Formats: sequence, structure tokens, C-alpha cells
Amino acid sequence: LFLMGAVSIEVERAHCTSFLNLCLTHGYPYSDFLCTCDKGIVLRFPASVARHVLADCKSYGIEIKRVAYAGLPFLFLNLVKRPGLLCGAMVAIALLVLSGRFVWEVRVTGNEQLGSAEIGAILRENGLFVGSYLPGLDVPSLENRILISTDRLSWISINLDGTVANVQVLESMPPEKEEEMLPANLVAADDGQIEYLELFRGESVVKVGQAVKKGELLVSGIMEGERGGCRFTRASGRVMARTERVLFVKVPLSYTEKVYGEEKTLEITVNFFDFSMKIFKSTGKVDTPCDIIEKESLPRQVGTRTLPLFVSSLVARPYREETRSRTHEAATTLAFRELESALSRLSGDVQILSKSITQTAGEDFVSLECRLTCVEDIALLQEFEIVE
Repeated sequence: LFLMGAVSIEVERAHCTSFLNLCLTHGYPYSDFLCTCDKGIVLRFPASVARHVLADCKSYGIEIKRVAYAGLPFLFLNLVKRPGLLCGAMVAIALLVLSGRFVWEVRVTGNEQLGSAEIGAILRENGLFVGSYLPGLDVPSLENRILISTDRLSWISINLDGTVANVQVLESMPPEKEEEMLPANLVAADDGQIEYLELFRGESVVKVGQAVKKGELLVSGIMEGERGGCRFTRASGRVMARTERVLFVKVPLSYTEKVYGEEKTLEITVNFFDFSMKIFKSTGKVDTPCDIIEKESLPRQVGTRTLPLFVSSLVARPYREETRSRTHEAATTLAFRELESALSRLSGDVQILSKSITQTAGEDFVSLECRLTCVEDIALLQEFEIVE
């Protein structure tokens, strides 16, 4: 029935007996006999039989309530009557077939210093990007061109997996700068009391337990030779000292908050492979202050695959600023949260020995003063030139 076409005919209750007698008399085959809620009936006929059934019903005065068509022939007729759907289906099939001959995604691995966007720009300059024609890619030649075009990469491997280009890179080691070869001392970056030293190069001029001031020499890059004279080196090491730090947090009771209004779409862009086309652009202007946000209307990621087709839009979110107030309790909670965040940002090499917090509540603010006793590396590299 699907291949040849099928027609479902619904008959009202008053004409059910006449219709069934007609089918019995002429021997019309039917299937899927159903009763409706108003005690009518529905029968399905092959398309070739339905023509005769409908003609006989008209000649005998049997009224038909509804006729429904199904099957491949009627689907094809609907497509012919709607050329837009037919053209769209043909274009979709063509795109599906052709899309397998282009690069959908470029995945870069192995990079540490260079960003994926920077490597992507190098690949694009040499002919590899989203939308590249796969049969036209000569991978060995492409790899050679990329290595010749930049000194930032020492090795590259391109593996084509379907429509995905997997790019593995090995970055070149940057040449050592001349200034890094200059001799240097280690000086104190802050006031403190020496706890212990870990020296790799240089000669210590301070001892454990000694108090030092900011800028004072800790490790000298000038070393005396065994046979007299001196030699220069680049001092290196860690000088751990007990230091004092003060963190200050102040939270006002009155603050300004953005209250957003209704969003307004400024632009809509269709992106297909490396091609972009704006299909909408607002002619009006947003007079009020607003935040501009870029959104992707269609997901680019489906499973582990990145689609080469997505719709992006530029949206304006107008806002107005309103003055709000908070209680002393809320301000205190926020102040401790900000202090905790500041403590978490301290270097992992900073060991906190003790902590004291002083809280002050004013008429329009809450403040916290946190005094820390720490052990940290205070060695700061300070280069010097050799004057003959």
C-alpha cells in the first residue's frame, strides 16, 4: 500500500450500511476497518480501487465525510505541487553528498606555548582550514610548506580522518635571549627574616635568622676564584624568609547594580564552513546603555563532531543602573568571601603561619584587615653589567 498508494475513506453513521453493501456488491477489497467515536466507519483501499469506490459513491448518492491519501505516489505529487520543498530536498541531498569532500573540523594537539588560534592562522595561510577541499590536499607537501613558513614549529603531522583534520605539532624551543646570560644577584623582594636557603648558583651574603630589608643583597653573582680574582655567574636559588603581609577588604553598604531590560537582536549571521552571510540586521539604534552579547542559535557540537553550519546572532541587552543597599550582615558575609578569595590567590609557595583579622563596621561600609605571618621566597633576580 505504501508503494502503490492508499486512500482512507471515512463514512458517517447514516451511510455506513449503503457503503458496505456497495463494497460487497462490487467486491472492493479494503483493510484497517475502524469505528469512529460518532459510530461512523473508516476503511482503507488501494489507490487503484479507491477511484472506482469514490465514483460509485457519487453516482449512488453516498456521502463521504473525509478522504485521506497516503503512500509514495501521493508524497511525490505533494512535492511536485510544492517546488520549494522539492528543491530544498535536492539541495539538502547535494550538500550531504558534497560535505563529505570538505574539512569540517581542524583539531590541534601538542601545542603548549602557541595558541590553537595562532596555529590555525598558520594552517590557513598554507591552505588547511574548515572548508578546505579534501581531494585537493597534498598532505606531505602541506606539511613541508608549513614547516618552511614558520620557525615556531619543528615538526608537524596531519592525519585526515573523514572530514576531520587531526594536526599534531611540536614547537621549536625559543633561542635563549642574550640578556638572560647576563650575571645577576638575588636581592630581597620584601622585608623579612631568613628561615633557610636553597642555592643553585652564587654566593650567599646572608645567614639563617638574619633580618633583611627590601632591596638588600641576598646572594651575590660575583664569586671569588680559588687562585685569586673573581668570576661572574647568574645567581639562582630560593631564599625563604618569614614575612608580614596585610590584606585589606572594604565593602560599601550602598552599591550600583545593573537591571536588564528586554533583549534586542542586532544581527543574525549564517555560517557555513568558511562562508558567512548576514540574513538580518537591525536598522534601529539602542539609545540606552547596553551589553553586546554574541550567541549561537544552533549547536555547533553534536556528539563528538563539530558541525560546519551554525547560526550566530548579535544581541543587545539594555540596562539601567539602580542604587541598592545591603545590611551590615550581608556586607560582612561578602567581605569574608572576598578575603577568602584574596587568600586563595596567594602563590602556592607562600606558607601561612598565623592570621589575625580585624573587623570594622562604619556607617556606610564594612572592612576587614587581615595580618598574615608567612614563610615565602623573597629572592628577586637583579641583573648587572660587567664594566671593564
